[in-house]
Amino acid sequence: MANIPLIKLEETKTGDILLVCGSELLSKIIQASDKIEENKVIGSLSDQGYKFSHGAVIDKRSTTNKDCDEAEAGGIVKNSITDEYLNDDSIKSLLVLRLNTMAIPEIEAQTFLDQFTNLNNGFWHNLFHPDKTKYAFLNLPAFLIYWLTNKRIWLGTGSDDIKSFCCGDFCAFFINHFYKNSFPEHEKVAPVDLFMSPLFDHFILKQIQ
Repeated sequence: MANIPLIKLEETKTGDILLVCGSELLSKIIQASDKIEENKVIGSLSDQGYKFSHGAVIDKRSTTNKDCDEAEAGGIVKNSITDEYLNDDSIKSLLVLRLNTMAIPEIEAQTFLDQFTNLNNGFWHNLFHPDKTKYAFLNLPAFLIYWLTNKRIWLGTGSDDIKSFCCGDFCAFFINHFYKNSFPEHEKVAPVDLFMSPLFDHFILKQIQ
């Protein structure tokens, strides 16, 4: 990732977006789907090491080490960036996106995130009895169809569904709350869309060659 500045975890802020490049099977499937969109816009980002399959909202609170809110199979949950990503050797790259012309108010952001983050992190609990939100599983094949049809056909959830999210979708929904219409139709936003958006400056948090 040439010419992209480094950032330390302690320098990140609430409201920054974290993009994750992993090597597990689900990541590879999502990355393969993202490649369809990448090639249409700017060519193969994978040649530069960019293959991000997941996005999360950074949420810095002094009372906990769980410093990101993200859409997982169990809905929106809080996790530790260090435990989940920095210390995991299967995670090849971490990129931090920060709005380049606007700022996210920290306390208001945390209050907003709390409306959607499940209190229980247990996968099976949230899969069948989510406290607040669930994962939008049907949007995964919907993204593939969307890109294969040149963004003409969308069979996933609508913008009015704020109870189920995919990862990039939730990040875009969060940004839209503070700066409306930054991402029209947030439900159609994938990690590659966040990466390519001109709204953000990029910073490298982790990179394994």
